[in-house]
Amino acid sequence: MFPAGRLETLFCTLAHDIRRSPLTQRGMKQNVFSSLPLLGALLLALPCAALAQPPGGPGVELSFSSTATSDLERAGKVGELGVDHYAFTSTTPVPLAPNLRLLVSAAWSRDDFQRSASVPLPSHLERAGLSLGVMTDLGQGWRMRTFVRSNFAGESVTANRDTFEFGGLWSFDREVSPTFSWSAGLMAQSRGKYRLLPLLGLRWQPTPDWSVVLGAPRTRVTYRLTRSARLHAGLGLQGGTYHVGNSVPKNLRDTYLDYRELRVGTGLEVDLTPRITVSAELGQVVNRRFDYYDRDYRLTGKSAAYAEFAFRFRL
Repeated sequence: MFPAGRLETLFCTLAHDIRRSPLTQRGMKQNVFSSLPLLGALLLALPCAALAQPPGGPGVELSFSSTATSDLERAGKVGELGVDHYAFTSTTPVPLAPNLRLLVSAAWSRDDFQRSASVPLPSHLERAGLSLGVMTDLGQGWRMRTFVRSNFAGESVTANRDTFEFGGLWSFDREVSPTFSWSAGLMAQSRGKYRLLPLLGLRWQPTPDWSVVLGAPRTRVTYRLTRSARLHAGLGLQGGTYHVGNSVPKNLRDTYLDYRELRVGTGLEVDLTPRITVSAELGQVVNRRFDYYDRDYRLTGKSAAYAEFAFRFRL
């Protein structure tokens, strides 16, 4: 739907250098996180908009990230894997009434796996979809959000019943003060181990220069260096559920694959103009999991360094 070829050409040298980084030899065991139910819930919240973050104006975002090569394990080493991730998002708010707004979003993403031949994964995974949201101001600082989404997710964005998925989110937001707000809601999805999940988020600005956002897919602390530059540190989530066809071993064909990553990093955002923002981030993937949950087959990966770059344009 949105070919990744140009982005791949632009960033291939960077991706190669990252995968050769000596940081890949250090590895924190990722299974230290696997027993945390909260982490699992946050990872499954990836397709949803970040809770407790105020809606912005129309815009588009392009991003690229690359991780260094690290080991994949299942009762011992299975092989090695590096991941190049490409993403595009477009968001358009449409005012319907003074207290009612429609939010229309389109998104595409692709993960290219640089893997050894022994790793039972497809060479890439791809997702494309639309979401519609309605935001209603209820007065006295309360807002209600209702989102529905549909995606095609698999080894390509071919439209068929195997790759089709849908879901939704319903939440209440409360602005307690100009510097503190919170959200609570529920997320439902048609695919994956967990079909219904509670969600919670908050946004706090203790001083004019510091802000804290808790939610999915990003939780971060931000410090404003200047009027146009900001430093941040926090957690990022990446992945999804995809249909897998015939590109994997026979015992894993024609089923669904959960791919989840937890990233810890720090970065810099710069507003080049009032409409254009660029950002760069470096960090570590501390949890990586590939789960063929219908076949009881799970791969876990060791820690790996990553770099991420993004470009945002506000219309």
